[in-house]
Amino acid sequence: MQKRKYGIYYNQQFNVLMVSFNNDLAVTEVAEVNNLTVLKHDNEIVAINIFNPELKFERGLVSEDPKAYGYVQKVIADLVEVEQDVQFKIGKVLSCQPIEGTHLSLCEVNLGDEVKQIVCGAKNVRQDLLVVVATPGSFLPNGLKIEAGKLRGIDSYGMLCSARELEIAPGIYNDQGIIELDDKFTSKVGESFWGTHYENHQ
Repeated sequence: MQKRKYGIYYNQQFNVLMVSFNNDLAVTEVAEVNNLTVLKHDNEIVAINIFNPELKFERGLVSEDPKAYGYVQKVIADLVEVEQDVQFKIGKVLSCQPIEGTHLSLCEVNLGDEVKQIVCGAKNVRQDLLVVVATPGSFLPNGLKIEAGKLRGIDSYGMLCSARELEIAPGIYNDQGIIELDDKFTSKVGESFWGTHYENHQ
């Protein structure tokens, strides 16, 4: 069985751990399996909801939290074989060009194993900046799912994140515009931002 990459988000209001398999397929079927709600497109599983999880979470964003991933892998093991998907990556802006007539910039961002085009509206975005990238399929703490799409008709594959959008306490990173990581993160381009954040601040 081929392993599926996935991301997770905890919905505090409904006490449900949402497992997403990072695709844009429409849900055509909902089934209850082993006390799990399984969402499918035809026969393909596109998401699984784990209601009343045994683990307790204090915040919505649990992406790349090792305990959360270990729990999810155990619970859904009978349905699908999975591996963790790094959704919030450390990136480096390779180029940054203003989009005429807008406040937006067109950026090429190195994510380690690939370069992605991302449209960004932050004033502090610039070439050579080390940033935090929410890749398509990832969930922000408020539950917003990041999708590939178009801004002003230009393809964009992810979002450059601010500390506020990631609900990081003020003062840890710059609080104006997108996060600006210092040079010590240069060797970590493509790696999990949250893994590094947990190591440094928890």
